[in-house]
Order: sequence, then structure tokens, then C-alpha cells
Amino acid sequence: MRILPSDYSALDLDLDSKRLVNYLDSHLDDEWLGLLNLVPLLDAQPTALALIQPRAGVHLLSIDPFSDTSQLNVYLQAIAPLWKSTRRRMRDKLLSHANLRQSDKRLRFPFSWSIWFPHIGSRSAGRMPHFILDDIFFHDQVEELLEFEEASASIIDSSMGTSLLQVIALEYSIPIFTRGIVGEEEIAAASEIHPDDYSIAVDDESVAAFRLTDEQINLVNGIQHGSQLILACAGSGKSVILISKAFKLASIHPEKQILITCFNSNLRNYYEWRIGVAGFRERNVECLTFHALCCRLLLEVGMWPVRICLDLTVRP
Repeated sequence: MRILPSDYSALDLDLDSKRLVNYLDSHLDDEWLGLLNLVPLLDAQPTALALIQPRAGVHLLSIDPFSDTSQLNVYLQAIAPLWKSTRRRMRDKLLSHANLRQSDKRLRFPFSWSIWFPHIGSRSAGRMPHFILDDIFFHDQVEELLEFEEASASIIDSSMGTSLLQVIALEYSIPIFTRGIVGEEEIAAASEIHPDDYSIAVDDESVAAFRLTDEQINLVNGIQHGSQLILACAGSGKSVILISKAFKLASIHPEKQILITCFNSNLRNYYEWRIGVAGFRERNVECLTFHALCCRLLLEVGMWPVRICLDLTVRP
């Protein structure tokens, strides 16, 4: 199995997650892609492992540490409505992408989201749990967890693979605006770009995307406390790493506010477009120029920065 990030030693994986990843890695061939530590829905949902295979479809796995066998049925009855809603919302999110649905509005591939209970055995659990919530597996059922049916031919091609990343791992894909100015250097050098130039509808065909490289994905997941410095030449992808890492942090910590700062207002407009396309604009990611940030800080302490903030209705 190909694992992303390949350097997952930097991830904060618990022992159960490491055990499952090691098992999957030793039992699935290289046609399988495993995406670790995902938050496929932008609100406070459990992290998941995504398994993607061209002939078997897309399967999400989550680990539940619950261990009290005597209260298992009560616990499942309590979480069942949430899990059923989560799966439905995930399916709807996949269906929202035109490249992932058929003409009859069904997914073009099999999809499931299963839960694994590593601290409860199937014998002690009994039969009742499966009547309460389907797609659940216990400690000794890891082999059954991997019983995916494979089609005779590929049902997920390379373009669909990129589309899947846009939906379930948006921090690993970069949208490209195919009308007008598209490159970061061109945007920074442009004399004036209005934010409305980057307005986008959900089904706008002028937006394409490409996937980050494995090396970039490793950098995105190498989240550490304190300052980090990236030294690279112009056009090498520094901005890609910056905003993708912001998306990763925002997904893992939806309760926190993430701020991106830059010098150029045109580049800030581009970043805001990227944030909007990814669905974070109304959530917990924002981009400001240093000028706008200073204005905001001065206003928060009661100082009126007349000379540098002439129009407070428009954020610089």
C-alpha cells in the first residue's frame, strides 16, 4: 500500500492507529492508496484513514477506542444517529463533485465508512451491535474489514483521483483558476486585481486542480510547535505549502482561528479565493496583508490609524 504522508512518523498517531496502518501496509498491494489522519468533513468529525483503489472504490476507516463491553449497545444507540448522518453527508459531499457522479446521480464507485473497535472482541460484543449500526468491526475482524469487492476494470481513473482529493483531502490538492491570471508570480506582479475576479460557483468549470507531490505532502504534515522557515526560489511552491498546511491545521483544530499574512494585496486576493474554494472562508481560515493586520490590532486597542486606514470598509 502506498501511504501518504509517506513520512508519517511526524503524525500524532496513537498506538491503535499505528497497528492498523502497519497491518494494512502489509496486506494491501501497491494499487491501494492510504491517506492518513484525514478530517474529510470540515466540522468536528473523527479523523479517518482513506483507502482508495482503482477497482475497489473509496473506503474510509475510523478507530473508536470505546472498550466497555457491558455498555456497548447503549453506546452504539447513542452514536448511531450521528454516524448515519456523517456517512450520508460524506456521500452527499462526494456526489456534489460532477466528476464523481454518474448521470443518474449515483456515485461512480463503491463507498463505505467503517468503524473499528480495537479493544472489543466479536465474541464479547455478540450479534446485537450489527443490528444497531452497520459497517462496524471488532478487534479480531481486521481481515473482514478488508474484504472489498474489486471490479474487473478500473472505475477510478487519474482525473477522478484528483477530484477525490479535492473532496476528502483538500489540503493535498491545489485549485487552478483557468481563466485569466493563474500563476502566483503573475498575481503578485499584477497592478490591480479585485476580489470579485476570483468569485466562483460550485459547478464552475473554469476551476481545475492538481495534486501535491509526495514530498510536499510530507512537508504539509510536518507540523511542529514554534517557527518554521522554508527557503526556496520563486515559483518552487512555498505558497502552496503555506496554505495547505493552514488547511491541515484548520481541519484538525476546527475550534481555532488560522491566520495567513502576506505583503501583497493581490496575492492576498488569490489566497482568499483559495480559502473560499476549499470551504474555509466562513469557518476558521483568513488571510490579511500585514497592513490590514496592523490596522485591526490598532483598532482593537482603541487607536484610530487615520493615516494608514483611510477606508475601513474595504480590507487592504
